[in-house]
Amino acid sequence: MQTDHSTEAVMSEINMTPFVDVILVLLIIFLVTLPLVQHNIGIELPTIKSQKLTDHTDPIRISLNANGHYFWEQDIIEPQNLHLKLGLEARRDPKPVVLIFADKNSRYEDLAKLLAGIHQSGLGKIGFITHEGPYNHK
Repeated sequence: MQTDHSTEAVMSEINMTPFVDVILVLLIIFLVTLPLVQHNIGIELPTIKSQKLTDHTDPIRISLNANGHYFWEQDIIEPQNLHLKLGLEARRDPKPVVLIFADKNSRYEDLAKLLAGIHQSGLGKIGFITHEGPYNHK
């Protein structure tokens, strides 16, 4: 008895058509949903209630505006002069508290430089002014 090889032949290849169909459907889904996922979220930082300072020394008020300019009290100050003044203030006894007001549109890099300079000068007590008041320089 002779058998027909064409009917009993085993397929040795994988059928890629269903796999490619699934990949194309997933690609279309991702392309359609990607613009919906990528959008900016506006974050408003919470406001807090703070306590009054109990320290009897006059605090140092430093502010940073959105343009990256530093202010000592109400006067604009260059970064190198700021570090010199901080070094002089660090010699006072007791050491004063440094209060920082940073504009909400200021760059994080500028604030990080300010914090590093305060730390390097030897001043350890740092507070943040959380309301827009007289130290908000544009």
